[in-house]
Amino acid sequence: RQFDAYWGRDSDASPMPINHTLDTFTHEQFSAELRISGQLFDERMDWTAGYFYYDADDMNSNISVLMPCLFGTSCYDRVDNVNTENSGIFVNTNTRLTDQLTLTVGLRRTEDTKTILQERFLWSGANFWVPAPVEAKATQTNPMVSLSYQFTDEIMFYSTWQEGFRGGGTTARPTPTTRVPFGPETLENLEFGIKSDWFDNRLRVNATYFDMTYSEMQIGGAGRDEANNVAWLTTNGGEAEISGLELNVDATIGEHWQLDATVGTIDFQFVDLAFSDPATRIALGLSPGAATDINSVPGRTPDLTASLGIAYSTFLPNGSHLRLRYGISYQAETFFGENNDPLTRSPAYSLSNARATWTSTDEGWESSLFVTNLNDERAIQGRLNFRDLFGSIQTTYVRPREWGFSIQKNFL
Repeated sequence: RQFDAYWGRDSDASPMPINHTLDTFTHEQFSAELRISGQLFDERMDWTAGYFYYDADDMNSNISVLMPCLFGTSCYDRVDNVNTENSGIFVNTNTRLTDQLTLTVGLRRTEDTKTILQERFLWSGANFWVPAPVEAKATQTNPMVSLSYQFTDEIMFYSTWQEGFRGGGTTARPTPTTRVPFGPETLENLEFGIKSDWFDNRLRVNATYFDMTYSEMQIGGAGRDEANNVAWLTTNGGEAEISGLELNVDATIGEHWQLDATVGTIDFQFVDLAFSDPATRIALGLSPGAATDINSVPGRTPDLTASLGIAYSTFLPNGSHLRLRYGISYQAETFFGENNDPLTRSPAYSLSNARATWTSTDEGWESSLFVTNLNDERAIQGRLNFRDLFGSIQTTYVRPREWGFSIQKNFL
């Protein structure tokens, strides 16, 4: 699999190239998985074992312009090359302890290696540091245990405990003194849930409660190194507690109507900030200005999301099919910067879409008329606070109301 991307950003809101970036990105990957499976103990246990391999090469060329190039790093090109190699062996068993009680156990051992080469070229063509690859390597063994109880044919309760991790890396925008690797971060998750069907399968209700411990967090903060260059430094050590509830409902009402709804809540609380704690930064001789507030939440983490959809389906007299659907989604207030920065705040908003789809009698043709952002909501989907660096705040809004028409041919 591979893809290429090319995009630009103009942060100064003027026709002059005062503060803008231009990026070229390429990605190429290869992955393979081998599985074997079987049964044991008079077919009461199903087992699967396997091997997974993933290799990817990524290149990001970033042209950065901060006119009038007064500083050594105001106008230069960033070229980052990353090779990611990930392999793992795994085993999973599913044992029917009784006719109603099932135990699932899994174990996975993973090796993750990233080799990162970051180069910075001045417009004169000189590389203003000596290129040197950084390697971030991790080996993790992650277990999973799940117990499910089939209370009736339509109702099942379950509980699951599992661990996972995300591999390390290096600071995304380093200076010559901050090209150091950071390690993996880990997540321990305990969840309880119910999956149920009611009224002859016309109503489905699934609910889950989860409680997570997020450890060795990869925490970063904006600051300056000893050469007074703006830097983003990332390290491990933070910890947080996360809990929440997810509810999904699907219903068929009468012969023609369908309804679906979701609700999700999340409560995030830092319990340890490590490198980003103000006292720790002062003890290390660093400015506390880039520290994280322990009572803040990470960016893009609304505490409530919800959606509601309703659809009407019917067959027309000629045998073709018509489906009408309306959906609305809600997202609570969120922040896109650290420490609940009010200048990166996005107020709560709702977005709605509508679609009408016609399908021919033989299902060979399909056409749709649709409208997105039906109420033309001016909602914020991204915000960057550059006030202290460049004197500006950059905001990205969702797309305005749009309508379209599509025709599709299905080759059955």
